[in-house]
Amino acid sequence: MKIALAQTPQMKAFTEGLRAAGFLYFAVIGLVLSLIDLRSRRLPNRIVLPSYFIVFLIGGIGGALSGDPFSLLRSLLAALFMFATYLLIAFFSQGGMGFGDVKFAGVIGLFLGFLGWKQVIVGAVAAFVLGATFGLIVMAARKSIRKIRVAFGPWMVLGALARNSLCYSDFSEFTHSIRALKISEKFYSLGFQEIVANAVRGKND
Repeated sequence: MKIALAQTPQMKAFTEGLRAAGFLYFAVIGLVLSLIDLRSRRLPNRIVLPSYFIVFLIGGIGGALSGDPFSLLRSLLAALFMFATYLLIAFFSQGGMGFGDVKFAGVIGLFLGFLGWKQVIVGAVAAFVLGATFGLIVMAARKSIRKIRVAFGPWMVLGALARNSLCYSDFSEFTHSIRALKISEKFYSLGFQEIVANAVRGKND
């Protein structure tokens, strides 16, 4: 449910800018966390935990200004849903999934929840489909059915961003995600290597 609000051109531009900032922020931390996870099988708290507040702030303001006041409640419920789901999976997987993945799942739920429940479900399912497919390919390449440890963070990020090509509500969301990915790659090449290196040396808790 959306409430029609009279927006000036300046207000509309500000709201659109907030949405773009949200996509950019998620793409940047997603890229950094993916690289860290691939290198060290960690998703550091120093990046994940502050992201709850930042995503909540950007999404909450953007949702209120865009005439969707219920987006905040939906986002919180989506974060709780994702966190609880991954927590159960981590509990029953016997080490197959780390608690860093559980905490990051809450951030993804918060991010996608501002966009809608369809985005949450598609993003979550896409992550598991991509991760499982990769795992099967690795096992086939090794010609082994032994349990393997796959860094799941990259697939969580790809699943969240892939939902744009499957169920974006307007074309601007899709273009925001593409631009965000391109800009995040430039940020990494300009100095995020040091952030990644420092975070790898830190603890994940």
